[in-house]
Amino acid sequence: MLFNCGEIMKVAEVAIEGFDRAVEHGFHLFNATSKMVLGSTQVKGGKEVEGMKKILEAQSMVESIGAKVLRTWVLKELLEACLTTGDSTDGLKSYEFHRETHTFTGQRWLDPEIRRLHGELMLVNDPSQTVEVGMKFYLRY
Repeated sequence: MLFNCGEIMKVAEVAIEGFDRAVEHGFHLFNATSKMVLGSTQVKGGKEVEGMKKILEAQSMVESIGAKVLRTWVLKELLEACLTTGDSTDGLKSYEFHRETHTFTGQRWLDPEIRRLHGELMLVNDPSQTVEVGMKFYLRY
């Protein structure tokens, strides 16, 4: 999906507003969500370091408040950011952590996208793994 600069900036502005309101009123779940969206738009907008930092902060916030329902979404954003930045090692480590917590939370709504991102990260890490990556689309983990 291609974004133009104006769309990215608008999403970032809305995320910053949401983050500020969440902090002001103590809505930690919205705070984590806004931080994650802001980080994702920063990565897509070319600010990879700042964006990754925000996504990792959001992941930490989600874990600290016990928001299990957001774990899968944060992981998807983190894997996308790792793929964008070419950081396949951290992306694969995050995926392995997700595998351990995934069965506990029971979240399945982003499985296809997470499997796709995992496969692409595997190819970035080792381009010869085409068979293993192909199997990601047929097997559940």
